[in-house]
Amino acid sequence: MKILLVIFSIIFTFHPEKAIDQQQTDLPKAVSTEILKKLKIKKFYASLLLSSANQPDNTKSKAGFYILKSNETELGYLYFGRVNTCRNGGCENPAFFDATAASEFFDYMILFDNHKTVVSVAVYNYEATHGQEITAKGWLKQFFGYQNGQKLEAGKSIDAISGATISVEAIVSDIKIQTALLSTI
Repeated sequence: MKILLVIFSIIFTFHPEKAIDQQQTDLPKAVSTEILKKLKIKKFYASLLLSSANQPDNTKSKAGFYILKSNETELGYLYFGRVNTCRNGGCENPAFFDATAASEFFDYMILFDNHKTVVSVAVYNYEATHGQEITAKGWLKQFFGYQNGQKLEAGKSIDAISGATISVEAIVSDIKIQTALLSTI
């Protein structure tokens, strides 16, 4: 796990905080809407903490970690980005998936509270041919309360979904990685 954190630390680059008025930022609309709904607020500011190399093509904003504020009150943290998965037909070895090869993907977000605990996960752009079941809000609720260091495993702490094995494994793995990375910021 430490090796993965080092690799992802190299992929990410640090940026100075810059407050952004949500009314003027280019966060994907689905991300902004989910933040407003989940936090039950009317306006927020997002300050980029760490940008991600896994950039969704359909947005002008930088994928990565943000701190969320309303006025000067910290509301929590946001991560949004892209997860590349195997194409229909499978990978030769999903454990050694090559993200540079042709792949399918989905874009998603994680909302964290001030203690870096997951409070919401939402998939807002699913472009893969199989596994759409991971977009179901009822299934995504399983991640609520997850913190770095806890066990998170498909088929054990997270329900497996028949026909969506690759997507389930991909989102579980990415949530573990992003939560671990946030804990180091």
